Amino acid sequence: MKTSFAVYSALAILPLALLSLLTGIVGGWYRLGWSIPISDSAGHHGLIMVGSFFGTLILLEKTAVLPQKKVLLLPFVNGLSLVFFLAGYPSAAMICLLVGATSLIGVCFYFAQKYPSDHATLQLAGSLLLAAGHLLLSLKWLYPLAVPYWIGFLLCTITSERLELTKFLPVRVFQKNLLWAALAILFIGILAPFHIWGQSILAIGMAGIGLWLLKYDMVAIAIRKSGIHRYSGILLGTGYIWLVISGILTGLATDIPFYYDALLHTFFVGFVFNMIFAHAPIILPSVLGWIVKLYSPVLYVWAIFLQGSLIVRILADINGWISGRLWAGMINGITIIGFFLTILVLSIQTRSRIRKSLTVTRG
Repeated sequence: MKTSFAVYSALAILPLALLSLLTGIVGGWYRLGWSIPISDSAGHHGLIMVGSFFGTLILLEKTAVLPQKKVLLLPFVNGLSLVFFLAGYPSAAMICLLVGATSLIGVCFYFAQKYPSDHATLQLAGSLLLAAGHLLLSLKWLYPLAVPYWIGFLLCTITSERLELTKFLPVRVFQKNLLWAALAILFIGILAPFHIWGQSILAIGMAGIGLWLLKYDMVAIAIRKSGIHRYSGILLGTGYIWLVISGILTGLATDIPFYYDALLHTFFVGFVFNMIFAHAPIILPSVLGWIVKLYSPVLYVWAIFLQGSLIVRILADINGWISGRLWAGMINGITIIGFFLTILVLSIQTRSRIRKSLTVTRG
């Protein structure tokens, strides 16, 4: 069991990220209409989720493997944004997030230079989109300006991780070029005026990437295996389907009552959190230096609740069903919290097993 400065740093940073997640979820409940005593940070629900939570986790994952361990201060600074949000200083929080986003650009540039590859280039592009989204928001504090950039950041980051694994698959150059074409369309849609023609172009890019991942990622291979491989494969495939649905919703010009909520949450909950549910049991142990994977069949329970509650939420959005939105959104959040609590329990159990194994070996 590796115990090092990097591990201790990760253990200090992860609570900030998880508190950001909890704050973001509670803020989301408040915005849905639940009467919850919470500070003005509820108004920054999206920024806390994307910047303070996702940004901190992704920056931690990237910096944890670097030889200079002082860089682990960077995700810590990014995570400190939550403290300023809760204290009522959103401008100070934004400074932390801009420092974090700029740091992510530097880290991704380092990897792209040292290990040049398609996926490293795509990670760098994603980091640039995150910084651009934060910068636009800091200038005018209009969330719709930042949202397409945040979608691009998370989509590029996740796609780059999956693209790295295609080197183990028989994906031809032409097939890979289809992905690059979809990504190019995505970038054009992000940069174009959203309500003129950018919305339609962004939709095509999102749906195209989702369809490519369904076809050429290792979903079918993983599902045929057992244990954590099948679990991850099912969650990946489900997430890609939600990405296609989100793309379709993005392209609709509609008067659906809560259309924007449906568009956002098919992506951020349907796609992104399915990816987190699929990857967390594998990535978290690697960050902590454990050569194990965290898996239990109980993880399927949270996966089922996530899909079911999101389906109800989207149907409620489409039909203007207020109470359905309230309860489905509540269950969305409880499911995510339940998943991370389960991962925490599995981590404690795994750490205990590793310690017992080391004690027996030394004895």
